Amino acid sequence: MSDADYDFLGLVLATVGLFFICCAVQHKKPRHILEEAFGIYRGRLRELKTSVFKRNQVVMGYLCVVVAIVLNIYGASKPGTAGIVDGLGTVGQIVALITLIAALCGILNYLSRLWSKASFKRLVYEVVTEYQWPFEDNMVLTKEIGKLLQIPQKEEDTVESYVSRIRTHLKIPHPMPGSKGRGMRAPRINKPG
Repeated sequence: MSDADYDFLGLVLATVGLFFICCAVQHKKPRHILEEAFGIYRGRLRELKTSVFKRNQVVMGYLCVVVAIVLNIYGASKPGTAGIVDGLGTVGQIVALITLIAALCGILNYLSRLWSKASFKRLVYEVVTEYQWPFEDNMVLTKEIGKLLQIPQKEEDTVESYVSRIRTHLKIPHPMPGSKGRGMRAPRINKPG
Protein backbone atom coordinates (compact mmCIF):
# COMPACT_ATOMS: atom_id res chain seq x y z
CA MET A 1 0.00 0.00 0.00
CA SER A 2 1.17 3.50 -0.76
CA ASP A 3 1.00 6.59 1.42
CA ALA A 4 -1.99 7.69 -0.69
CA ASP A 5 -3.78 4.47 0.28
CA TYR A 6 -3.16 5.15 3.97
CA ASP A 7 -4.31 8.75 3.54
CA PHE A 8 -7.44 7.50 1.77
CA LEU A 9 -8.27 4.99 4.51
CA GLY A 10 -7.47 7.58 7.16
CA LEU A 11 -9.89 10.03 5.54
CA VAL A 12 -12.61 7.37 5.40
CA LEU A 13 -12.16 6.43 9.07
CA ALA A 14 -11.96 10.05 10.22
CA THR A 15 -15.18 10.87 8.37
CA VAL A 16 -16.95 7.84 9.82
CA GLY A 17 -15.67 8.72 13.30
CA LEU A 18 -16.95 12.28 13.00
CA PHE A 19 -20.30 10.94 11.76
CA PHE A 20 -20.73 8.85 14.91
CA ILE A 21 -19.60 11.65 17.21
CA CYS A 22 -22.06 14.06 15.54
CA CYS A 23 -24.89 11.51 15.80
CA ALA A 24 -24.19 11.10 19.51
CA VAL A 25 -24.50 14.85 20.06
CA GLN A 26 -28.08 14.89 18.78
CA HIS A 27 -30.27 15.32 21.84
CA LYS A 28 -33.62 13.68 21.12
CA LYS A 29 -35.57 12.46 18.15
CA PRO A 30 -38.25 14.96 17.09
CA ARG A 31 -40.95 12.31 17.60
CA HIS A 32 -39.84 11.77 21.22
CA ILE A 33 -39.86 15.51 21.89
CA LEU A 34 -43.41 15.73 20.53
CA GLU A 35 -44.59 12.72 22.56
CA GLU A 36 -43.23 14.32 25.72
CA ALA A 37 -44.73 17.72 24.85
CA PHE A 38 -48.18 16.16 24.37
CA GLY A 39 -47.81 14.10 27.54
CA ILE A 40 -48.17 10.85 25.61
CA TYR A 41 -44.89 9.32 26.79
CA ARG A 42 -44.13 9.20 30.49
CA GLY A 43 -41.55 6.41 30.70
CA ARG A 44 -37.95 6.86 31.61
CA LEU A 45 -36.12 3.82 30.26
CA ARG A 46 -36.04 5.12 26.70
CA GLU A 47 -33.70 7.86 27.95
CA LEU A 48 -31.43 5.20 29.49
CA LYS A 49 -31.35 3.14 26.31
CA THR A 50 -30.60 6.26 24.26
CA SER A 51 -27.84 7.22 26.70
CA VAL A 52 -26.19 3.80 26.37
CA PHE A 53 -26.41 3.96 22.55
CA LYS A 54 -24.97 7.49 22.39
CA ARG A 55 -22.09 6.55 24.69
CA ASN A 56 -21.25 3.65 22.40
CA GLN A 57 -21.42 5.94 19.34
CA VAL A 58 -18.96 8.37 20.94
CA VAL A 59 -16.55 5.52 21.79
CA MET A 60 -16.80 4.14 18.26
CA GLY A 61 -16.36 7.61 16.74
CA TYR A 62 -13.22 8.35 18.75
CA LEU A 63 -11.84 4.91 17.98
CA CYS A 64 -12.27 5.52 14.24
CA VAL A 65 -10.58 8.94 14.51
CA VAL A 66 -7.64 7.50 16.47
CA VAL A 67 -7.17 4.69 13.94
CA ALA A 68 -7.32 7.29 11.14
CA ILE A 69 -4.57 9.32 12.81
CA VAL A 70 -2.41 6.21 13.27
CA LEU A 71 -2.92 5.26 9.60
CA ASN A 72 -1.90 8.74 8.47
CA ILE A 73 1.22 8.71 10.65
CA TYR A 74 2.14 5.22 9.46
CA GLY A 75 1.44 6.12 5.82
CA ALA A 76 3.64 9.20 6.02
CA SER A 77 6.58 7.01 7.07
CA LYS A 78 6.23 4.70 4.06
CA PRO A 79 8.27 5.37 0.90
CA GLY A 80 6.27 6.82 -2.01
CA THR A 81 5.08 3.92 -4.15
CA ALA A 82 2.09 3.46 -6.41
CA GLY A 83 -0.90 1.96 -4.64
CA ILE A 84 -4.49 0.90 -5.21
CA VAL A 85 -5.96 4.39 -4.85
CA ASP A 86 -3.54 5.87 -7.39
CA GLY A 87 -4.90 3.57 -10.10
CA LEU A 88 -8.56 4.53 -9.58
CA GLY A 89 -8.50 8.02 -11.05
CA THR A 90 -10.40 10.97 -9.64
CA VAL A 91 -13.94 9.69 -10.24
CA GLY A 92 -13.03 6.23 -9.00
CA GLN A 93 -11.52 7.68 -5.85
CA ILE A 94 -14.66 9.73 -5.14
CA VAL A 95 -16.95 6.74 -5.72
CA ALA A 96 -14.72 4.49 -3.61
CA LEU A 97 -14.60 7.10 -0.82
CA ILE A 98 -18.39 7.52 -0.69
CA THR A 99 -18.98 3.76 -0.94
CA LEU A 100 -16.51 2.93 1.82
CA ILE A 101 -17.87 5.64 4.10
CA ALA A 102 -21.49 4.49 3.58
CA ALA A 103 -20.62 0.81 4.03
CA LEU A 104 -18.51 1.41 7.13
CA CYS A 105 -21.15 3.67 8.70
CA GLY A 106 -23.84 1.05 8.08
CA ILE A 107 -21.81 -1.84 9.44
CA LEU A 108 -20.55 0.06 12.49
CA ASN A 109 -24.00 1.47 13.23
CA TYR A 110 -25.44 -2.06 13.16
CA LEU A 111 -22.66 -3.32 15.46
CA SER A 112 -23.16 -0.32 17.75
CA ARG A 113 -26.86 -1.14 18.06
CA LEU A 114 -26.07 -4.75 18.96
CA TRP A 115 -23.48 -3.58 21.48
CA SER A 116 -25.95 -1.08 22.95
CA LYS A 117 -28.72 -3.67 23.28
CA ALA A 118 -26.33 -6.03 25.06
CA SER A 119 -25.12 -3.20 27.35
CA PHE A 120 -28.67 -2.11 28.12
CA LYS A 121 -29.78 -5.67 28.83
CA ARG A 122 -26.76 -6.20 31.11
CA LEU A 123 -27.45 -2.93 32.95
CA VAL A 124 -31.13 -3.80 33.50
CA TYR A 125 -30.13 -7.30 34.60
CA GLU A 126 -27.59 -5.97 37.12
CA VAL A 127 -29.98 -3.46 38.68
CA VAL A 128 -32.98 -5.80 38.75
CA THR A 129 -31.05 -8.69 40.27
CA GLU A 130 -29.11 -6.56 42.74
CA TYR A 131 -32.26 -5.00 44.16
CA GLN A 132 -34.55 -7.97 43.46
CA TRP A 133 -36.87 -5.52 41.78
CA PRO A 134 -40.52 -6.64 41.91
CA PHE A 135 -41.79 -6.42 38.33
CA GLU A 136 -45.36 -7.12 39.43
CA ASP A 137 -45.54 -3.95 41.57
CA ASN A 138 -45.04 -1.56 38.65
CA MET A 139 -46.53 -2.91 35.45
CA VAL A 140 -46.08 0.38 33.58
CA LEU A 141 -42.31 0.19 33.99
CA THR A 142 -42.36 -3.57 33.43
CA LYS A 143 -44.17 -3.07 30.11
CA GLU A 144 -41.62 -0.44 29.15
CA ILE A 145 -38.77 -2.81 29.96
CA GLY A 146 -40.49 -5.49 27.88
CA LYS A 147 -40.99 -3.11 24.97
CA LEU A 148 -37.38 -1.93 25.03
CA LEU A 149 -36.20 -5.55 25.18
CA GLN A 150 -38.59 -6.32 22.29
CA ILE A 151 -40.69 -8.80 24.24
CA PRO A 152 -44.16 -8.46 22.72
CA GLN A 153 -47.28 -8.55 24.85
CA LYS A 154 -49.64 -11.31 23.82
CA GLU A 155 -53.40 -11.09 23.99
CA GLU A 156 -53.58 -13.99 26.46
CA ASP A 157 -50.82 -12.62 28.73
CA THR A 158 -51.46 -12.27 32.43
CA VAL A 159 -49.25 -10.16 34.68
CA GLU A 160 -47.49 -13.31 35.86
CA SER A 161 -46.94 -14.75 32.38
CA TYR A 162 -45.56 -11.48 30.97
CA VAL A 163 -43.27 -10.95 33.97
CA SER A 164 -42.14 -14.56 33.65
CA ARG A 165 -41.21 -14.01 29.98
CA ILE A 166 -39.23 -10.88 30.88
CA ARG A 167 -37.41 -12.72 33.67
CA THR A 168 -36.65 -15.61 31.31
CA HIS A 169 -35.39 -13.21 28.62
CA LEU A 170 -33.10 -11.46 31.12
CA LYS A 171 -32.11 -14.85 32.61
CA ILE A 172 -33.18 -13.66 36.06
CA PRO A 173 -34.19 -16.33 38.55
CA HIS A 174 -37.88 -16.35 39.38
CA PRO A 175 -38.59 -15.31 42.98
CA MET A 176 -39.62 -17.87 45.52
CA PRO A 177 -43.35 -17.86 46.28
CA GLY A 178 -44.14 -15.40 49.05
CA SER A 179 -40.78 -13.60 48.80
CA LYS A 180 -40.71 -9.83 48.53
CA GLY A 181 -38.14 -7.68 46.78
CA ARG A 182 -35.83 -5.64 48.96
CA GLY A 183 -34.35 -2.22 48.50
CA MET A 184 -35.69 -0.45 45.45
CA ARG A 185 -39.46 -0.06 45.43
CA ALA A 186 -40.80 1.90 42.48
CA PRO A 187 -43.92 3.94 43.10
CA ARG A 188 -47.03 2.90 41.27
CA ILE A 189 -47.76 4.76 38.09
CA ASN A 190 -51.41 4.98 37.25
CA LYS A 191 -52.41 3.92 33.79
CA PRO A 192 -53.49 6.92 31.69
CA GLY A 193 -56.94 6.87 30.48
